[in-house]
Amino acid sequence: MSEMQSWATNLTQDDEGIWIVKNDTHSTGSTSPDQKMTIFYPPMGNELFNSLEDDSFWFRYRNRVITSMLQLYPPPSTPFLEIGAGNGYVSSALNRNGIPVISVEPNRTGARNTLKRGLTNVICAPFEDVMFQKASFGCAGIFDVLEHIPQPVQFLKRIRNFLNRNGHLYITVPAYQFLYSPWDKQVGHFRRYSIPLLQKQLIEAEFTIKFQTHFMSTLLLPVFLFRTLPGIFHKKSSFWKSNSTWTHLKSDTLSGSIADKFQSFELPLLKKGVSIPFGTSCMVIACAE
Repeated sequence: MSEMQSWATNLTQDDEGIWIVKNDTHSTGSTSPDQKMTIFYPPMGNELFNSLEDDSFWFRYRNRVITSMLQLYPPPSTPFLEIGAGNGYVSSALNRNGIPVISVEPNRTGARNTLKRGLTNVICAPFEDVMFQKASFGCAGIFDVLEHIPQPVQFLKRIRNFLNRNGHLYITVPAYQFLYSPWDKQVGHFRRYSIPLLQKQLIEAEFTIKFQTHFMSTLLLPVFLFRTLPGIFHKKSSFWKSNSTWTHLKSDTLSGSIADKFQSFELPLLKKGVSIPFGTSCMVIACAE
């Protein structure tokens, strides 16, 4: 039995080196149909974001926040289980920082892209289909995933089952429901979050809150002006216009460098454990009870 199969008993490795659920999963006690959790995500989302991530100010800065928070609140044990890993952009950053990662991504394109980034423990399957051993992980992360799920508490409870007591869960989500726009609907967001709402869902799923903060504070006004307001006045803006022009400014351009410098004031505060009071994203670190 491989190390991966010691974590999850119903996996096999395919010819590409990606771990997949065995064909006989449903006959061996996997998730029943009424326990399935629907996740709404654009069919071409992985391909679209893969073309943006490496050069994007937004993705790069979010990685800096995540890795800084893991240094401030280190996981009790590894490997780090990333659920909804997308193209492996966060998993790759964690791996470069010496944290071994198991990446779970239901989309085949995303799983392949994760493998191309040098990650070896890549699972291509819906999270609920993978039979992880109960209480077997010391840490997990869901980064801009929870907003895509119609039943978030059920999803959080399932993660809780796989975490050790005091195991850490690291979460990022988009902030403020008043910023919800047609763009959010287009990319599969059911909601945007307030920190109290996220805390409520985590407590219901039997987590305690260790730290919470906003970040991306300098994007608050631009998001309102260029996403939310056009939606209020029924002006359509395309996916590419609303993402690649300013939210995903290229880091090596003048505008991207300016955005990076304006935003970077947050990091020294976050590294000291200071919670940022506002921003277009939230991050919460919670512990399994």
